[in-house]
Amino acid sequence: MSSGAADRASWPRVDGAYDALRGRIRQRSCALSNGVWVVTEDLRFGSDPAWFGRHTAELNATNHALLRSCVWGRNLIGMMDGAGGVGGLLWVMQHTGPSAGAHFCAFDGNGNIVALIAAADGSEPPVTNTVRLANRCV
Repeated sequence: MSSGAADRASWPRVDGAYDALRGRIRQRSCALSNGVWVVTEDLRFGSDPAWFGRHTAELNATNHALLRSCVWGRNLIGMMDGAGGVGGLLWVMQHTGPSAGAHFCAFDGNGNIVALIAAADGSEPPVTNTVRLANRCV
């Protein structure tokens, strides 16, 4: 299967920066516009080395505003470490945007996040925000 230039024009590009322990510390998302990559989102990640590099905060890299924070607990095997943190994300706090507020994580039997439930009213945020939050913090 081949793809033409028109198909590739809609592809995003994501660049990451990592620390000495291979923890992700920065992510830049870009879109192709008139043949030039334009940065659409620039994020910095804060993590706790005592928690094996799990992301605890996500900041706007331009103005250092707090965008999201994550609270972790015991994972699927009942420990704070091991299992790679699978199933250990308790809730995500979205600090800006239309879905701002705390969102509890709902998991399937394999520890995959299947929904984020708003703490305020028990509703689920729009699907695009749910996927985006889940992919960023896990």
